[in-house]
Amino acid sequence: MESNKCPGGPNPRVFTAGRLKMLCAVLVFLTAASPIAGFADEYYEYDLMRVAPLSPEFEDYIERAQENSFSSPSGTSASNTRVPSPVKVFGSYNGLESAVELPEYFDLRDQGRLPKVKDQGSLSACWAFGNTAALESALMPYEENDFSENNLVNSHGFEWDRNDGGNAGMAAAYYLRWEGPVHEDEDPYTDSRLASSSYGIGEKKHVQSVYFIPDGEIDLIKRMVMEYGAVSTGVLGASSKRGRAYYNEITSSFYCPDDGETEDHEVNIVGWDDSFPSDNFKTSPVGDGAYICRNSWGDNWGDGGYFYVSYHDATIARDNAVYSSVEGPGNYDSIYQHDEYGATRTLGYGLYGNWFANVFDSHEDQQVMAAGFYTMGMNSEYEIYAVSDYSGEDDLSKMNKVGEGFLEMPGYHTVDIEYPVYVKAGKRFAIAVKISTPGDECPIAIEENLPGYLNAASSNHGESYTSANGYRWYDLAKKRYGSSVCLKVYADYAKMPAGDEESSRPSQSIKVLEPASGVDRLKDWTVSFSDEIGLDSLINIRVFEKNTGLDQGVAIELSDGGKSALIVHPPGGYAAGASYEIRVGGDVYSAGGNQLKEPVSMEFTVSDY
Repeated sequence: MESNKCPGGPNPRVFTAGRLKMLCAVLVFLTAASPIAGFADEYYEYDLMRVAPLSPEFEDYIERAQENSFSSPSGTSASNTRVPSPVKVFGSYNGLESAVELPEYFDLRDQGRLPKVKDQGSLSACWAFGNTAALESALMPYEENDFSENNLVNSHGFEWDRNDGGNAGMAAAYYLRWEGPVHEDEDPYTDSRLASSSYGIGEKKHVQSVYFIPDGEIDLIKRMVMEYGAVSTGVLGASSKRGRAYYNEITSSFYCPDDGETEDHEVNIVGWDDSFPSDNFKTSPVGDGAYICRNSWGDNWGDGGYFYVSYHDATIARDNAVYSSVEGPGNYDSIYQHDEYGATRTLGYGLYGNWFANVFDSHEDQQVMAAGFYTMGMNSEYEIYAVSDYSGEDDLSKMNKVGEGFLEMPGYHTVDIEYPVYVKAGKRFAIAVKISTPGDECPIAIEENLPGYLNAASSNHGESYTSANGYRWYDLAKKRYGSSVCLKVYADYAKMPAGDEESSRPSQSIKVLEPASGVDRLKDWTVSFSDEIGLDSLINIRVFEKNTGLDQGVAIELSDGGKSALIVHPPGGYAAGASYEIRVGGDVYSAGGNQLKEPVSMEFTVSDY
């Protein structure tokens, strides 16, 4: 399992605040020593934000495209029908918390979960056919659709024209911004290089989640095929000059053993056969077994349009995608977004603190229902925060937590917001996400222009922000021209609650207590409340080391009938001379359901001896 290093399962756990009573003032006192100077947050300077490198395959492809040579390492001609993704996901089947036993044979055709085979003709549109088929398969067998590949190749918005190819990320961006899909009869396919599309047809489905499957993960791909349908994937094209040497027409099988080769064609993995004989390939691989793949060269090619690719093929299973959540066009009334072209880069602050936020202008009185964002690795944990009446950057450090959860797979996810967030027409509002992905130092996906790939991205100051700690934020457009955070918001039209809509919501202020100095390394702190707090709230009382942002993982013990919480020093004590911060978060509740009115923060510095 690889990880994403910057240079130099269970159901989501969400608290339902909509059922809370009116808030009461819960007083908090921290026993502390004498005061010292204020917070020291130099660690979170922008200079320590890192941007992940582009994928080597993408950089090589763009370099060859700009040279107009498109040659493989062996010097033979290569087609330019499938563009490698600029960003890579990582993970493995072993990382799934909900792994299941996989059968030795599986075929979506047996379950009626595949549309008819189509023919892309002479146009370099395999990527559009692969992703359209995956989307259609995701809705089967309960619903059959015939979506337009023509609209996708004309409307994707990237630099490439309709004959220059594409990838799953480009297709996903088109679907996720709600530009498509449209039906085939509304925009019929033609392989002419000059064909156009009608605009404003209206999308027929809303794609809400797409899983990007790490390269070469056989068992993970199998699991996704079983659960969600056809997987769009890359392989060396079997009819290209390079690929013909590896294709057995008699057995409709393909195996390329050359690690120096690259994929140039998009197909669908629709099943597998662990017993498919290695002798069926032109050159025998080291073992039996093959993916069952669906092509887009008509049903007269291969085995009715299908063929077998060895598990050991050097080019199969790259930049894989499956459409995991597809809904009707009426699921939400509105979408708010700054990232119409999706994730083209990632950045971050390391493993322990990554926040991102977008600010939007509300055009109607609405209730925010869900948020959408990308993860690049497996088993990510997220928290969502919101402010409904945004007036400036300072509000980003005073937001309310409105949801949290767990995401097993890399990809784009739409997650529900459980606590009511109402926005008024003409007002600005902000949504933020705190993300943590094991092994990922750059988990924040952004959209930005890449020469030779995308030049349509744009941004304004005051729209997208990133942070290492949720307190100090950086305007992304001021640091990276034209860049936006990949974070969408979905809303429904709704009447505001009766009376003052703010009355049922937590205070957005954070009380900063006087800091303390000369603290003993074995100091235990006591937090006192005016009411008995619930055990579930203990996770929101935490201690962080200021210089690194590391959570100290201290033990919390309740006393005084639940009205006091003892913060026990970490094993071995605090580090001499180090500064720490105690945070009592806004998600602290009394046993009766009342919420802490004012989150509290206090810094202390340990004696240096």
